[in-house]
Amino acid sequence: MSKPKGATATTNKATKTLRVSVSPWWQIAAGLAIAAGLVGRARRPVRRVAHRGGAADAPENTLAAFRGAATVGLGTWELDVQLTRDGALVVFHDETLDRTTDGAGPLAGHSLAALQALDAGAWFGAQWAGERIPTLDAVIALARSRPGGAAWLLVEIKSPHLYPGIERRLLAVLAAERYADRVLIMSFDGDSLARVRALDPALPLCHLTGEAVPFPRRPAADAEVLGPPWPILALNPLIIWAAHRAGRQVYTWTVNHRLAAVWLRVCGIDGIISDRLDLLRALREA
Repeated sequence: MSKPKGATATTNKATKTLRVSVSPWWQIAAGLAIAAGLVGRARRPVRRVAHRGGAADAPENTLAAFRGAATVGLGTWELDVQLTRDGALVVFHDETLDRTTDGAGPLAGHSLAALQALDAGAWFGAQWAGERIPTLDAVIALARSRPGGAAWLLVEIKSPHLYPGIERRLLAVLAAERYADRVLIMSFDGDSLARVRALDPALPLCHLTGEAVPFPRRPAADAEVLGPPWPILALNPLIIWAAHRAGRQVYTWTVNHRLAAVWLRVCGIDGIISDRLDLLRALREA
């Protein structure tokens, strides 16, 4: 999860400090949200989401990462998809290859064969050398075989402005794999979400937002789920209450601090996305 192109440079973990003055209104809002959260806590499940498979524990967006999440019992995985030159959907976060592979330059324009020749694991540690950039099909196959039941996938459409037709291709893969009933489609790009909605009105959507627009009055494509960064919700839990009043859920990213996760759960959050598998395991899923 990261901000869209053109925003401030992103980091792997969203831990920015927000400059917000705490007025009596915020204190009242927080109190209301706490009360609502405590009342509903016993009956509201919290979905624990392994961000890029668990980016603190294994090379992100690789089969090794998703296997690690499955091994510790986590059944919801977040991942990013981009489109190769020859029409394959690959699971990869950055627009460029430099940070997490031994390649360089933009991912766009590469064939699947060229991308899968790269090492996507050695950057994280020698024991991960040889991990490859997986296709979405391969991740779905792994998700389907997860002990305890098929995993849920939160699929973020990355940089759709670079990949005309990526939404149609994504839906085609989900249909071919018969996996559309276990996904949530996510994007910062409202136009991309609108295209998904037009192609398949039944697919659930999540409108990801940054610090600038934590709670749009009407999410893009009338998305069922809001996805703001966690510091905004920690400071103003009333956003969660308002989303629930509007019939929507709230998933937040990227929560790598245990106290933040506990606080957000008290406030009634629906989904917590984290790099840390240990943090997610510690949150008992209702």
